[in-house]
Amino acid sequence: LGGALNFQVQKTRELYGIIESQALLQNYSHVWSFTTPVINSPKYLERLLASLESDPGAEVRLNDRAFSSMEDLATYACANGCTFAVNCSGLGSKKMLGDENLTPARGALLHFKRPKNCNQVIMVDAPPLGSETRPAYIIPRGDIMVVGGTYLEGDTTAFVTGEEKRTIKNNAKVLFPKLSESENYINTWVGFRPARGLGIRTDITMIEVGNAGESLPLFHKYVRHFIC
Repeated sequence: LGGALNFQVQKTRELYGIIESQALLQNYSHVWSFTTPVINSPKYLERLLASLESDPGAEVRLNDRAFSSMEDLATYACANGCTFAVNCSGLGSKKMLGDENLTPARGALLHFKRPKNCNQVIMVDAPPLGSETRPAYIIPRGDIMVVGGTYLEGDTTAFVTGEEKRTIKNNAKVLFPKLSESENYINTWVGFRPARGLGIRTDITMIEVGNAGESLPLFHKYVRHFIC
């Protein structure tokens, strides 16, 4: 895997000309570098759904109804001919399953127009430019650059604060100077990752359905534990 990704520890000065940030070159002696695909998640999910809907052998029905519990979900699934269900409800599992280990981990970021020939992902989670709770990063995604950010467990603020906006704009200026131009800025974004003290949940429970002794396998797959 390391060979395929070209994973290596490099002296920061060896990346001079690739990294334009003087702050990185001056404040960090070494970096981890590797080559990896970057997925444009919204587009990827759209394509996955389109692929399923166009498959003549697949029966795809979209339903945006709310479920009050996993038993409610299992009853609905069985009534529609499903033989199992997958729980990817994230923070919703706190209410639906009573999982008190879940807490929102708030992420705040800004979107900028993506400059030409900008293909680097830069992520800093160590002082002086970043930290584990306030990492500084840029990620190209389609026509935009995602610039962050925060990882604040228990924070439920639904907007990017003025201080955060100034900090993240400064991250953009420091990590990729071309992004600091005002015409490149697009908007702000806040999201809540499902953080769980016990780590990611990947197990199976059997949910009883009705009074006939019928049960449905429920596969759990939730929790995203870090940033972006």
